[in-house]
Amino acid sequence: MDEKINNFLKWYNSQEPNKKRDVREEFLRRSGLRYPTWFYKIKKKSFQPLEMQLLEDITGQTYLRT
Repeated sequence: MDEKINNFLKWYNSQEPNKKRDVREEFLRRSGLRYPTWFYKIKKKSFQPLEMQLLEDITGQTYLRT
């Protein structure tokens, strides 16, 4: 794994559109959440600890909790 990155949103916003889509689709598939919920969580920065753990697993990154 890479060193810790400030937060998921910083990493996510630095990615190409195709990578963003891939991460989003995998997260939605594995979490069972719906598409609008993803954008709500991005906008409100409201990912729960288990969701962050899933995002770390999907992206191969470790994020500081903010």
